[in-house]
Amino acid sequence: NHFARAVAQLQQYMRADPVPISTVELYIAIMLGAATTTRALSEGPETVDTLCQEVKERVDKGIGVVEKGAPKVMSSAVFLSDPSLMHMMEDAGLAMSPMTGGLSSKEMPPPSHATLGAYIADLHLMGGGYHSSYGMVKLMESVVSALNVDGFIWGYTYNCRPMAQTSHFLKKWVEENTGIPTLSVETDHFDSRDYGAAALRTRVEAFAEMLRARKASSRV
Repeated sequence: NHFARAVAQLQQYMRADPVPISTVELYIAIMLGAATTTRALSEGPETVDTLCQEVKERVDKGIGVVEKGAPKVMSSAVFLSDPSLMHMMEDAGLAMSPMTGGLSSKEMPPPSHATLGAYIADLHLMGGGYHSSYGMVKLMESVVSALNVDGFIWGYTYNCRPMAQTSHFLKKWVEENTGIPTLSVETDHFDSRDYGAAALRTRVEAFAEMLRARKASSRV
C-alpha cells in the first residue's frame, strides 16, 4: 500500500553514508503505520512522502547526523517513549541502520492463502518469534548479513518471551555465524526508568570505540 511503499523508500535513504536523519525521526514515521487514529491513517502516507523528499535532499547534499564513514550498526534497541536513548547511540558516533523484518521477496509466502489472517500468520511463522529460539536467531542472522553492517546492538526486552529467551545466545550465534560484533543489552521499549541513556552509555560508547578501531584496522 501507499504507506508501506513510502516507509520502504525512507528506509532506503537511511542506508546512505552519512545517515541523513536520526533514527528517532525514522521510527516516528514507521509507527504511524501502527496508529489507529483517522488522521494518522488518512494523512500519514502523504506525510511520509514529504519526509522522503526532504531526506532525499539531505542525501543529495551529503548532510548527515553522524560523520561520513562512521560504523554502521543495526539495533533492535528501539525506545519508543524516550528519544534520548537513540540519540545517545548516535552521539557515540554510530550510524544507525534501520531494523527490517528480514524476509526477502524469495522467502515471502505466495499470495494463495484463503484469508489475510492466514497470510499474516504464515509471515510470523517464518520470522521465528512465535515458534523457536532457533527461528529467531536465524532471522537476525539473515538481517544482519543482508544489511552488511559493522555491528549489531541486540536489545532484548525482559518482558518479551521470544526476545528474552534468546538473550545472550543470539549474540553468540550471530558473532559465530556472521563474524559481526554484537552487543547484547536488556531493554524496555516503553519504560526507560531502569534502562535509560545513562545506564547504557558506558557499554554503547565502548562498543562504538571497538567498532571504529576494527574498521580502521581493516583499511590497513
